[in-house]
Amino acid sequence: MVTESASIVSVTKLDAAQAQLREAIVMFFEERSAIAIHTLVLASHQILHDYMGRTTSMIKNERVVREYGKERIERFNKEFNFFKHAKNDAKQSLRFDPELHTFFLADALHLYAAATGKWPHEHQVFNLWFILKRPHMVEAEVAKSAIAAARKAGWSHEGKRVFLELLRNPSQFSAQVASASDP
Repeated sequence: MVTESASIVSVTKLDAAQAQLREAIVMFFEERSAIAIHTLVLASHQILHDYMGRTTSMIKNERVVREYGKERIERFNKEFNFFKHAKNDAKQSLRFDPELHTFFLADALHLYAAATGKWPHEHQVFNLWFILKRPHMVEAEVAKSAIAAARKAGWSHEGKRVFLELLRNPSQFSAQVASASDP
């Protein structure tokens, strides 16, 4: 971000997406409001999806529609819109699945990396957690390597507080990942 005055800043779409992702990841590991996390994740995901295009997304593309069905995609969109609008459905309620944002968050991180070529620290920490939680959703070699490193370091997807600590201490994360990778 480039500051133009004391109160007005210039923000790019990628700056906005990165800030939303960073805050959503911190809130996720702090186990804060699932609705607030979901809203931030879906806002950043939409920016990155629009920026990179449909084929780059792991969630919103034709392959996913064929694999998971149109109903699931419609559910994603319904939840996305529910937390943004009330004009046509002010009295409605929604059956909300708080786990859904973890898929969108993982996808947004990959979209961000595709757009920028960067994997910020927060993204790496969440990505490792996601791989540990859902190893079947990533390439086998990536999952094996991440799981082996995490086990050696004593990390589990069930221990979100450990990941919060790793988030807050980048040098600890880097050192433990490096030492866990040693034979």
